[in-house]
Formats: sequence, structure tokens, C-alpha cells
Amino acid sequence: MSLSDLFFMALLMVYELILAYPHLSAAIVAGIIIPWAWALAKRVAFKNWYRVWRPALLFTLLSGVVAFFALPVFFHSAHTHLNYYVDWLFHIASTASIMAYAWLVIVPLLLLWCSCSRKEA
Repeated sequence: MSLSDLFFMALLMVYELILAYPHLSAAIVAGIIIPWAWALAKRVAFKNWYRVWRPALLFTLLSGVVAFFALPVFFHSAHTHLNYYVDWLFHIASTASIMAYAWLVIVPLLLLWCSCSRKEA
């Protein structure tokens, strides 16, 4: 199985998720667009990202730990049912994607919070 086959299978899984949960998919997309649009509208200085990378990393790691234990419940499964390496790869990839999503959402929010707290001081 080639890398392009794996990528195509991942796209098919995302497509099936969108078909199964259309409202959840819309909320996920809006969850990324709204913080970034808000940060761009407030003209946040993205060059100050070094101030927020540690709290963003902590939030991302925490969301990864929660996702690792909560995702089997979402898929009506348990960690004891992850018997094959493909199951574990899917579980780890799902956890990594939730961590990437958490990073994309929290960074603009922390930049907004950091810029607001600096203006008040």
C-alpha cells in the first residue's frame, strides 16, 4: 500500500465523517475560521507568537491526552478493542489531528488575550 493510497483512505474517512455528522463538521470549520478572522479583524501582531507558544503547547498536549482517552467513547469502542496496528494508527492519527486543531484554535485566541492584557496595563 503506497502513501497516496493511505492519503486517499484518510480523505475518504473525512468525507464519511462529514456525511455522518454535517453539523459537527460545520462547527469544526467555524471553530477554526472564527478565531482567526477575529484576530485578523483586531489586527493582532502575529509576530508576538513567541509569547503564547508555551501556553498553546500546554493546551494542545492537554487536549491530546483528553482526546486519547475520549475518542474510543466517541466511536463507541474502548482501548481494549484496539487490537490491530491499523486501529492504533487510526487512533493516534485522530488524536494528532485533534491536537493540531487545538493548536490552530488556541493560538489566535491567546494572541488576542495577550494583546488585550498589554493594552490595559
